[in-house]
Amino acid sequence: MANTPGNHTRQLQQARALELRREGYGVRHIALDLGVGRSTAARRLRAALDDLGAETSEALRSTVEARLDAVLQRLHQLRAQATDPREELKILNSIMACERDRVRLLGLAIPSAVILQIENGANSYAR
Repeated sequence: MANTPGNHTRQLQQARALELRREGYGVRHIALDLGVGRSTAARRLRAALDDLGAETSEALRSTVEARLDAVLQRLHQLRAQATDPREELKILNSIMACERDRVRLLGLAIPSAVILQIENGANSYAR
């Protein structure tokens, strides 16, 4: 890749995206920090991870997953102690957000269009 101002900016954004991801931040926060859209932030992060290589990328995923596990454990403890239904609902929403993050982290997200096809019986495998 040529050494252009745009390339330099992209490299800086990739480094920052990776740094924020190591700190446990998601793509939404990374996009805000970089001042770009979520899809651009995701591309910058993906490019940075690709540059790291598979072994380092897997270590980063493991670190982030361990952080998610710790947060989820604490949220479940708080839920067990919750006495107000509104408080419990807020905790449940946080649990669901963490689980969505885990699904994305592990690459298990299924596009909603595919889910709708399966639910409507349009997928040949579902017949």
